[in-house]
This record gives sequence, structure tokens and C-alpha cells, in this order.
Amino acid sequence: MQYPGLSWEAVKRIEQLESIGRWLEKEGDCHTLIPIVLELIKQYKSKELEVHPGLVTYWSDGKRITEPRPYDRIECLQLSKDHNGHRAFWVEGVCST
Repeated sequence: MQYPGLSWEAVKRIEQLESIGRWLEKEGDCHTLIPIVLELIKQYKSKELEVHPGLVTYWSDGKRITEPRPYDRIECLQLSKDHNGHRAFWVEGVCST
């Protein structure tokens, strides 16, 4: 197994993120998301981040800015605004399966 000790959900998400990273490198990263994708992969691999159904984490400029919490649209909009959301802002967990 390539990722011993990780949950199936985490392994699947790592593989999705690796694919997203390759696509961003090929197609261009106009929103500066690659640093976030790389940090997400690192945190899933080290178990600093886990897949929690129904919870999300918010990310900006390659760093996690919240702990896992239920998604709230108003909070998301405010965090995005506070962290220059048109660039380098990510919500992890909204569509993870």
C-alpha cells in the first residue's frame, strides 16, 4: 500500500488532489492554488488532516485558516473576503467523497 495507515477516504482524496495539481501545472494556476493543493496533500499524508464527512476546512495562501467545522455560506463569504478570496482561497471537504 502506498499510504499505510491512512483511511481509504484520505488516500482517495490525496489521489484527487495530485490529479488537480497536475492539471493546474499543465493548464495554468491563475488563482495560485498549487501551494494549497500541495499543503493539503502533505497534511493528509501526515494525518494532520482527515476526511470528516460534513465538515470543511478553509485555506488561504497555502495555509489552513480554520479547523474542521460545518460549512456555512456566510462564514465562507466572509473568510474569502478577509483573505483575498479571488486568489489562493480553498474550501476543503465540500465535495469530498
